[in-house]
Amino acid sequence: MNKCYIGILLVLLILLYPLSANASSDNYIYPLADNTDNELIYEKVTLSTVHTVKNGLPTITGTKTAEYKNTNGITLWSVSVTASFNYNGSNVACISCSHSTTVYNHHWSIQNSFHSISGNSATATAIARYGVNENTATYTKSVTIQCDRNGFIS
Repeated sequence: MNKCYIGILLVLLILLYPLSANASSDNYIYPLADNTDNELIYEKVTLSTVHTVKNGLPTITGTKTAEYKNTNGITLWSVSVTASFNYNGSNVACISCSHSTTVYNHHWSIQNSFHSISGNSATATAIARYGVNENTATYTKSVTIQCDRNGFIS
């Protein structure tokens, strides 16, 4: 009788674990090319995830954001991709995707942005324009989020 209760408790714990918000976050900083003011621009990538169960399948939703900063650490603009993946240990599929962009500095603007899904990954792309007086430059940056068959997002 006690073994039955323990077994039921273990099954409930296993089933309820994916329903809890299991948020994680990783940050990476990469140097990028010079802009027209000869300042390095840095890319900061942040990743956060939440595990759920949808339609009886384990699902993970993740957001990956790339922030573009100048050498003083001031964020100039960012692009984010959010995607949901179904996975079961054997297969994985991206089931939805969206993107967003944010401009933090008046010298920058987003000229275009879009997203796409391909198998187990989703990509958001932003085309940003820098302009001060006659100095202008255009940067095209993408951020990709992918999931493996075990529900690990990178």
